[in-house]
Amino acid sequence: MSKEPKMIEFDLTYYSAITVKPKQPFWDWDAQISPDEQMDEQEKEEFIDVFLLPDFEAKEEMEDFLKKNFDSYFTQLLNSMYTEPKIWPEKRTYQMFLEWFEITFSPMVWIDEEELIKENDSEKGL
Repeated sequence: MSKEPKMIEFDLTYYSAITVKPKQPFWDWDAQISPDEQMDEQEKEEFIDVFLLPDFEAKEEMEDFLKKNFDSYFTQLLNSMYTEPKIWPEKRTYQMFLEWFEITFSPMVWIDEEELIKENDSEKGL
């Protein structure tokens, strides 16, 4: 007899999210900075970041927010590769951001609170 898997109860958070995946212009820039230390295609494919955003109900609201705040995300992504701002592109625009990164909007973020609590407790030694 097989045991039925435990159903996970997810809680809806009051956040939205964006998933950000570098496109070829980002990798071209990376190759100029560090030609001898390039990621292989598999590593590039898995190089994805997720940012929590305020709770937006519509994609248009998230896009407006991102247009106003794109440079914070852009610099965070650049900083995750190279911590020296002097080698980052100086004139970053929203258009450039969209050319360098594939953005996927998620209006709902779900969380497994029970598992998160267990992880936090174990990190704290509880």
